[in-house]
Amino acid sequence: SISNIIGITFFNLLEVPCIMLEESEACVQWHWWGGCERYGVVPLARMVQQSQYAYSLPAE
Repeated sequence: SISNIIGITFFNLLEVPCIMLEESEACVQWHWWGGCERYGVVPLARMVQQSQYAYSLPAE
């Protein structure tokens, strides 16, 4: 089916990584001279390798 073709192409051939969003502490407000004035929790995107797409034939 077309969904299997897309899954195989996207994950197995192109090997597009997944993005996991995690919370991380980082500077959210800077002093005018460059130092950090205030830290806070911000989202951090981390790329992870996706496992191979496993497809099966539809049950008849």
